[in-house]
Amino acid sequence: MTTDVHDDLLERFYGPDHPELGSGPLSVEPYISPTYFAREREQIFRDAWLLACHETEIPEPGDFLVKEIPIFRSSVICVRGTDRRIRAFHNVCKHRGNKVACGEGYGSTKAFFCRFHGWSYTLDGRLRGVPESDRFPGLDKRSHGLEPYTMDVWNGFVFLNAARKPAKGLREYLGTLADVLDLFPNELPCLGGRSFALPGVCPSPFQSFLFRHKRPPARNQVHVSFRNASKRGKSLGS
Repeated sequence: MTTDVHDDLLERFYGPDHPELGSGPLSVEPYISPTYFAREREQIFRDAWLLACHETEIPEPGDFLVKEIPIFRSSVICVRGTDRRIRAFHNVCKHRGNKVACGEGYGSTKAFFCRFHGWSYTLDGRLRGVPESDRFPGLDKRSHGLEPYTMDVWNGFVFLNAARKPAKGLREYLGTLADVLDLFPNELPCLGGRSFALPGVCPSPFQSFLFRHKRPPARNQVHVSFRNASKRGKSLGS
């Protein structure tokens, strides 16, 4: 298909139904404006369910994943407890705010230890040990555990939400998308993983959808991404 024919088809597809799109150049402001980014963060992502991992990535008690969420300047631990439940916590020690699991990625541990002053936490987030606890008179360990991060699981996929009390639960948030995906098997194991990108300039699928009436897609880049649950690397928390 020639470029002229391609543009003509797109013009006929978008033009009559969406005249508000116009035909002028698109502004780059949404991509570079700090003000626009702040609005997106508060109005879109502050109460959005974001995918963190699949439960097969942390299959055994003590397995965990440290997930950085730059948009909120947050670090989150997703961990499977001894009761085999998956929980999520802010990666922040209640003593001086240091990380209890350094780095990002997978690990396995029996407990989390802050490397600053040695406070330790169980896999379900309870404060377990405080060195020289006599220097903390009146310390109530029950109220100084790791801070929970809002989390839910759907068909094995672990989602996080920055809001303490989200306006919608995960299933409601997914809406009809979940209705469709519920028809497919979701209990397939993660067998291997590797992620790399080849040089080039290629818009994301979302951007391609938005901009395809303006230009043909680039063809010189391929993204491949797989997860590997069996090679998580060394522990980050012990």
